[in-house]
Amino acid sequence: MDYYSEKLAGARLRRCYEIAPPRVRLYLDSEVRHVVSKIRPEDTVLELGCGYGRAAFEFVKAARHVVGIDSAAENLELARETVRVTKPRGAVLFSSYLPEARHRAGNYRGGWL
Repeated sequence: MDYYSEKLAGARLRRCYEIAPPRVRLYLDSEVRHVVSKIRPEDTVLELGCGYGRAAFEFVKAARHVVGIDSAAENLELARETVRVTKPRGAVLFSSYLPEARHRAGNYRGGWL
């Protein structure tokens, strides 16, 4: 297991974003808003290193599909649970394996890393 998966995944990662200083939160939010401004309604967004889905749940508000890829199982479990609970409009797929995600969601015009 790598450091990221062991020490900074799932609920621990989400907590880092929750306690981030206002200036950091402003930066993180502006990054997501910038990407959302570039998304077209027919787009499928690929997010590499999606974590627990913080940005993906904003992207799905603007895109047809969002595919989040992450190597940490705890992140993917938290992201999938959030989808089950919140039932976002549009399709959101979280996977640890890119070929599986591509097969399910189609082609991508761009990506978010």
